[in-house]
Amino acid sequence: RTGAEGMNPFDYFKFRYYEKWLGGISQFFVDKGYVSEEEIGALLDVSDPPDGDAGDPAIDAQIIDYLRRGDSPRRDFAHPKF
Repeated sequence: RTGAEGMNPFDYFKFRYYEKWLGGISQFFVDKGYVSEEEIGALLDVSDPPDGDAGDPAIDAQIIDYLRRGDSPRRDFAHPKF
């Protein structure tokens, strides 16, 4: 929070919430000596992650079906034994 509050007002409005949060927590770790700016810079220089597996078609179909049907608050549930 203090990192976001200490930002230049123009920069504050330029970034979204999590961008401000990430910048603040990153600077906190640098200030406390947990990591160096070079280590963070090296992580930022990493290329895009490789594409993951295409997924499971059965699971994809199940998700699409769920999204199309919607959901109901009514559930079958076990009645308590008391």
